[in-house]
Amino acid sequence: MSLIHDPDAAGADEAGRGPLAGPLVVAAVRLPNGFDLTDLNDSKKLDAATRESLEKRIKEGTEWAIEVIPASEVDRLNPLRASLEGMGRCLTRLSPMKAYVDGNALPKELTFPAEAVVKGDGKMACIAAASILAKTERDRLMVALAEVYPGYG
Repeated sequence: MSLIHDPDAAGADEAGRGPLAGPLVVAAVRLPNGFDLTDLNDSKKLDAATRESLEKRIKEGTEWAIEVIPASEVDRLNPLRASLEGMGRCLTRLSPMKAYVDGNALPKELTFPAEAVVKGDGKMACIAAASILAKTERDRLMVALAEVYPGYG
C-alpha cells in the first residue's frame, strides 16, 4: 500500500510515549510536492540505517519541527496530553493549511483544520516522515543517556 501524500498538510507523530525511561519526542513534517517518497514508511517498520538515511533527506527537503518533552513534563501532564501538546506546538510552527495527527485524538490549540488518523504513520506520508524524525531523535537521546548511565537505554 502506498502512502497518501498531501503537500498542503503537515503530519505529526511521537516516539517514546510507551517506554518507562527517557524523554518523549514529537515531530511534525510538511512534505513538498515532488518530495521523493521512496522507502518512506512507519518508522517502526524500517531498520536504523534506512531511518537515518530518510531522516537526512527529510531534514534537507522539507519543513519540520521537533520537540523533546522531558520525563518530568510527561509525568506532570500524562503521556497522551504531553504528546498532543507537543505535537500541537510543532504543527503550529509549520503553519500548514491542514494537519494529520497519528492516533485518535487531536491537539486542542490548533487554528487550522486537522484530522486524527489511527495508524497514520502507515497511511499518510507526512505522518510517516514525522515518525522517522521523532524516532531517530529519541534513539540518539537514548544512546547518549546509555553512555552516561550504562544499562539505561
